[in-house]
Amino acid sequence: MSGGIGMGGAALLMFMMSGVGEVPGFRSSYHSFMSATLAIGTLAIAGIVAGIYPARKAAMLQPV
Repeated sequence: MSGGIGMGGAALLMFMMSGVGEVPGFRSSYHSFMSATLAIGTLAIAGIVAGIYPARKAAMLQPV
């Protein structure tokens, strides 16, 4: 969910900046589908690991 919101915000920002004009020495920004997919996939994997690993470790502890 947050990845989609971030990609939408980035696309909106790039659209708004497209009217500003070219800056010497910089390429114009564009939205690559592969970059977006890779970023969201990486963040999803990191989030899953960050949630499952501590939960599994806590579930294996003996109750007090």
